[in-house]
Amino acid sequence: MDAVREVAGDEAAERIGTMKKDAMIGAAEEYLAGRRWLPTILRDPQAAAKTAASSAPTRDPAPATTPAKPIVKSKVVRYTDAAGNTWAGRGKRPAWVEQALKDGKSLDDLLATESTVATEEA
Repeated sequence: MDAVREVAGDEAAERIGTMKKDAMIGAAEEYLAGRRWLPTILRDPQAAAKTAASSAPTRDPAPATTPAKPIVKSKVVRYTDAAGNTWAGRGKRPAWVEQALKDGKSLDDLLATESTVATEEA
């Protein structure tokens, strides 16, 4: 509605304000078609960033004596099973890993060694 209000005025924005979402989007597209309109963030990214920063909730800053913690990226851990299935250890565990865990194996049992990784890549 804000985009339509900016391009076509208050009356047009009020007209689409009572529509359902899908109809509103279609009507807004018609109002904006051929107008070469861009959202504020694309017209002036710095102004949009300032607006976002000023509207962000305020909180007490951390004491100056608290050092920032460095971001540490952990090494990718690869897992494999006897059938050659592999998993990089990120995200949701695949079904074969869940089944192996149910069967009493540990993730350490499934860790890929350099020899299994070389065999898989060959």
